[in-house]
Amino acid sequence: NAPVFTQLRYDGSVVEGTPANKIILTVSATDVDSPSESISYSLDQLDEMYFTIGSKTGELRTGQILLDREKTPVLYFDVKASDEKKMTGVAGIKVGYHGRASIRLF
Repeated sequence: NAPVFTQLRYDGSVVEGTPANKIILTVSATDVDSPSESISYSLDQLDEMYFTIGSKTGELRTGQILLDREKTPVLYFDVKASDEKKMTGVAGIKVGYHGRASIRLF
């Protein structure tokens, strides 16, 4: 059996200008015929330009290249979970980019 994610889609948000390596969210999958420590998480190569994922932890983090929220306010992509038998499950991820809140002093 292929790994199954605990959610079909994960939603996260990032404030514009957030530095690299900040955790956005954590994904999780289970596999009825493999131990959980044998599951490995990955992203497609294009998505790895903007995000990284812990292959064992499932932690999605900001990458070295920051997106421009005016050009790309929301990004959709897939995360994969694979077991030692190379069976793969897929879930969707939605990351929204937001501007920094303005603070007004009176």
